[in-house]
Amino acid sequence: MDPGAQAAGSTTSNWQPPSSANLQTTFCNRDEQIADRILEDMAAAWGDGRRPLVEDYLSRHPHLANQAAIVLRLIHGELCLRQQHGLDAQRASYVRRFPRWSNEIGALFDLHRSEEFQARGPVFPECGEVLGGFRLEAVLGRGGRGVVYLARQPALADRLVVLKLTVSDGQEHVALARLLHSNIVPLYGIQDFPARRLRAMCMPFLGGASLDAVLNRLEDLPIEKRSGKDLVRVLDELDGRSLVPSARRGPARDLLARVSYVQAICWLGAALADALHHAHERGLLHLDVKPSNVLLASDGQPMLLDFHLARPPLKKGDPLPRWFGGTPDFMSPEQRQVLSSASRQSQIATDIDGRSDVYSLGVVLYTALGGPLQAGSHQRKPLHQINRTVGVGLSDIIHKCLADDPKNRYASAASVAADLRRHLADLPLRGVRNRSWRERFHKWHRRQPQGLARIGIVVTLILATTVLAGTAWRYRQGRLQQAQMTWNLGRESLSRRDYQRAIQLLNASRALLQASYGDAALIQAVSKDLRRATHAQAVDNLHQLAERVRMISGLEPLPKAELRKLEQRCVEAWLRRGDFLVPELLDGNDGLREAIETDLLDLCVIGADLQTQLADADQADEARRQALAWLDKAENSLGSRLILSLERQKHAERLGDVGLARAAQRKALRQRASSAWERYVVGRHYFMLGQYDSAVENLRRAIDADPKYFWAHFVLGITEYRRKRYDDALLAFHACVVLDPGRAECFYQRALTYAALGEDDLALKDYDRALRFNPPMAKALLNRGILHLKARRFQSALGDFRAALEYGAEPARTHYNLAVTYREIGDVDNARRHVQQALAVSPQLEPARRLAEQLQASP
Repeated sequence: MDPGAQAAGSTTSNWQPPSSANLQTTFCNRDEQIADRILEDMAAAWGDGRRPLVEDYLSRHPHLANQAAIVLRLIHGELCLRQQHGLDAQRASYVRRFPRWSNEIGALFDLHRSEEFQARGPVFPECGEVLGGFRLEAVLGRGGRGVVYLARQPALADRLVVLKLTVSDGQEHVALARLLHSNIVPLYGIQDFPARRLRAMCMPFLGGASLDAVLNRLEDLPIEKRSGKDLVRVLDELDGRSLVPSARRGPARDLLARVSYVQAICWLGAALADALHHAHERGLLHLDVKPSNVLLASDGQPMLLDFHLARPPLKKGDPLPRWFGGTPDFMSPEQRQVLSSASRQSQIATDIDGRSDVYSLGVVLYTALGGPLQAGSHQRKPLHQINRTVGVGLSDIIHKCLADDPKNRYASAASVAADLRRHLADLPLRGVRNRSWRERFHKWHRRQPQGLARIGIVVTLILATTVLAGTAWRYRQGRLQQAQMTWNLGRESLSRRDYQRAIQLLNASRALLQASYGDAALIQAVSKDLRRATHAQAVDNLHQLAERVRMISGLEPLPKAELRKLEQRCVEAWLRRGDFLVPELLDGNDGLREAIETDLLDLCVIGADLQTQLADADQADEARRQALAWLDKAENSLGSRLILSLERQKHAERLGDVGLARAAQRKALRQRASSAWERYVVGRHYFMLGQYDSAVENLRRAIDADPKYFWAHFVLGITEYRRKRYDDALLAFHACVVLDPGRAECFYQRALTYAALGEDDLALKDYDRALRFNPPMAKALLNRGILHLKARRFQSALGDFRAALEYGAEPARTHYNLAVTYREIGDVDNARRHVQQALAVSPQLEPARRLAEQLQASP
């Protein structure tokens, strides 16, 4: 594999204003911007020989003097400057200057000492070491922010992975976690190693080489003489140098080997544009699109790499971000403008959105088809004048991407992909004018060869007809070949479970076949795969809904509005059950049929419960009758099950229908739960009734039947927690973390259990992990804040409580904890304000009432 193919960091220009980045504080955006400017001005003044102090700036901005987080941040900035200029800094001196914050200043000096230790830099391991369960085999590449290793994971059949180690302050993992696309290298998971100041990101080993390495290897071959086969040949040469041979097959390789070099680059560009559009739809810009950040996997598939600069779009007037960069030769004009003005301005002067990545993609395509520019030059001749194998249409597509004004570029990466594919398919372009009459004629001719007959003359009719037939045959064969390749790509996407892309490709393949009067059997085969993909997507959506509904069982109650949405989705899924249980698609696949049936039964059981929970008092009986009718339909459709009898008995008892309840009870006594799922749902049934002993018995039997059944462990953990058997609950949640290490709820529940056992440090680590996987998890923020408050880390507690409020945490409890925290730091006014807000929401909250009385008595 080429050393740069999955590199840790690229050569980029990065700008970061000075700040005390390790302080865990939260403050409003406006005051934070003022603090940023103060720190910049302070650094510049000390560099000029002046020595302004924090008090000098607070006198100009008196409203900041009462904000502990900002004052401490400014103190830390001054402390760092004193150290840089060889001046002594005594804790006692700062305590005298700022007596109000004496405790926090002590903690700040401790933090500063720890930062001095950490400033020695990250400690990268050597090859041969074992790090976090990975055995490091070789270094694949080095970058400005890290190192990429080839590693083996003994715990998972010794599989090969790529382990990217970077300094632990990056956010690339957060960006990658949002993305799942067949042209973006996926993220398996992350681990932090605080002692080394490193973060490890685990990604698949795909072989191949970077596009940059491939283009460099092709430099000696004139661009006009290159072919798609040359790309495949060079890819194999570079991949052959890898320590581990990789699989060299796949429809993408076959496609590249059959087409021209220009067509190959055009196809690669469309795939990369799809990947960028996927990221843009999820609110992320890449901001560093360049050949070295494009991996050509050994199977020929292009993959977008390196999201360490990724961030949401920026609007004109936004404050300058703390971290911003890119690679100068591939940056858009607006990206270069922000970077060059960063030291002079405090706000963004122009919008930066997905069109910036469109520009960078245009540079990549121009470089691949026209050769690299001289460093620092941004003047580009029309591409079709440099490379005669590039048509005017493709040249115009790329130059539209390269427009200096974003308004003149393609509005989205999806539009770029569409025009590149239309060019490949000889269709009229939509984003640019088809200004070359000659090229338009040839495209029209390839699309509609029969048109020549209209302009032929009688004398040449026979000859024209002969030419037409041959051209039509070639055209039809080309279209059929394109349809076959698209079909293969669709089937590959289906095997990767990228159902949306599979559906798009299979639809396109079928349309090509129908337009070319393809073989009926072939059209039928593609249609069958399309139906399989549509069905697989529907089944996957059903399973995601079932997993979401299972998670609400036994946890903190959700808002009624959210529960109503879930109940409605359960009803909709049940009414569509025929779309999932399609006999011809399930024949011979009993495992899939069983999985679909268990998902439908869970939606039925929990959905019936939600109906009764959400009903008003005067409609409760009607809701129970509807729930019973729903259970009857489930039994008619999916067969008699023990859980249906138990649920029928429960709803009949609550309705007061003694006869129906007894009949359901007698039926339940004759039935047995055989599978792990049946034991689990019976255990969950008893758990919801508060019959914890019966719940534990059935859940343990479910685990005996299938030790890897996640939901049995999860509900068992919650049950044991409710029974205050915390050691047993901890074992269950340990199993959940092992079985599904990417689920935030597992770490959250284990954190609750650790806290109940008095293991606050372990609980804090698990809350951190939960928030890493689900940053807006309000309940984790609230409980982590309580642990910070207990440990007297007041600024961290304030930050967590404010974030918890923003993300919808229980307002009374959160305001109460904010009031307690402010009281502890001596801010009585804010403490009174928050305790009144807590009582406004929940007047009967006794701790808040007592605190209000104490604060009222305070001076």
